Amino acid sequence: MKHTILVAEDEEVNYMYIEVLFEEEFSDDYILLQAINGQEAGHKTNLLSTINSEYYL
Repeated sequence: MKHTILVAEDEEVNYMYIEVLFEEEFSDDYILLQAINGQEAGHKTNLLSTINSEYYL
């Protein structure tokens, strides 16, 4: 099972750097998601929590 990492980063170049680092080292183990601000990060966290809860039921 892949783990999901949520990166809250509003600078696209910074996110691209993180994305490249993870693709080179951990692409088989992780899925990266981007949030451009705290509000979006909270929304995505709640959404992922709901999906995971339904998956384990």
